[in-house]
Amino acid sequence: MIKKTFLITAICITFPMTLHAEKARFVVTDFRGIGVPAATSVSVSEMIRTELSNYRKIEIVEKYRVDAVFKEIAFQQTGCTNTECAVKVGTLLEANKTIVGTVTKFDSTYIISGRLIDVRTGAVDASRTEKVTSENGLIAAARSFTESIAKEYKSEEDISTEKYPLEDINPANHDLILSLGYDVWAQHVYTRMESGDIETDVNKSYSGSISYIYSPFKYFGFGAGVTLQFPRKVKDTVEAQFSITPVYGILRAKLPQKDYCPYIIGQAGYNNFGDTKEYANTRGGTLEIGMNADGNHHGGLYYGLGVGVILYDVVLIQAMFEESRATFETQYIGTGAPWGVKKDSSVYRKVVVSMGVVF
Repeated sequence: MIKKTFLITAICITFPMTLHAEKARFVVTDFRGIGVPAATSVSVSEMIRTELSNYRKIEIVEKYRVDAVFKEIAFQQTGCTNTECAVKVGTLLEANKTIVGTVTKFDSTYIISGRLIDVRTGAVDASRTEKVTSENGLIAAARSFTESIAKEYKSEEDISTEKYPLEDINPANHDLILSLGYDVWAQHVYTRMESGDIETDVNKSYSGSISYIYSPFKYFGFGAGVTLQFPRKVKDTVEAQFSITPVYGILRAKLPQKDYCPYIIGQAGYNNFGDTKEYANTRGGTLEIGMNADGNHHGGLYYGLGVGVILYDVVLIQAMFEESRATFETQYIGTGAPWGVKKDSSVYRKVVVSMGVVF
């Protein structure tokens, strides 16, 4: 009976000790920031701690204990980037491994660089560098850094936040875009109720746009915008010109790459046709449209479809096909033209190439 009791007691004591011995004790110091705010580099360190905490073979030393040790040795934690400091801190915290590193910003590129150091031998077990082109990418970069530097400690049963990628759910991506476009092709089709379509070419001109796009997901975003299309003169007329101001909703699908981000964009909304002046019609007679007739003019459907690319999260280049529709209360005056007011329609199509700045 005594032997059985002793055996059970020994097993109970040895089993948890064995489980604890299987875990490697890790210290992650706050990474040093170079060209980035201290809050950013400290946040990256915390992301790495969070990722490592999901590894069953790793025990993470709590940050408050790490902070206490640095306070005790009167040393700034973000300055601990060499092997000597990593070994000293790891020894005081009874750890097996220490991770030290830096977060650097060079131009628009963010770089996470770090090393895994063995506390007992001082040897560098692993090192890793990750590069991203925006601050939003630091979450994914920290995860990739962790998986690479501690891959020997990861098992199939580990639960990683990669199943719930934060940058896919909420990358905190808010784009305010200012752009200037120029028509590379334009066509104006005016439809009379009695005589059918009249196709006219339009002198090329500029457009100014402002838009806001919110991306709650990594690859998709939505928003709204307004474009002021500066007055355009209809060719083969005396002084006919018009301007259009569309207000629209936006849907955008993008595919972020390292230094650039291609996308497809669609826009739809309502446009306001205005400021159309009298012009001599090629079929004879004088035609007054819109405000020059009785002031009764109406806008209509606007839509656009295009492709573009954002370079280094700042510069936007875009090409888009757009169509704007309108209706007019029109009065015909002149030889051979019917008297009275008729309701006609107009369609303006163009291909515009734009350049802009993303804030």
